[in-house]
Amino acid sequence: NGYNATAAGTYNMPATAAQGELVIVFCDTAGAVVLDCPANNFIRIGNQITSSGGTATSTAIGDSLTLRYRLSTLTWEATSCMGTWTLA
Repeated sequence: NGYNATAAGTYNMPATAAQGELVIVFCDTAGAVVLDCPANNFIRIGNQITSSGGTATSTAIGDSLTLRYRLSTLTWEATSCMGTWTLA
């Protein structure tokens, strides 16, 4: 899965994901791009992690995020991150 986010908005992560599934997001807008994960799932960037069903929000045009799913922890883990993303 991949998103070229050309407008501010909320982009939903897959409701169900398989081990190793990959999602890539590129922000081609100065508006906030929000990645919303399903209930009981998490997004981890480095040592930061969202709450269950939390969000990751871009802060500037050009931000990008590559996430790989880890089924055992229900976590989308960043394998690449450009820019600053705010986790909630």
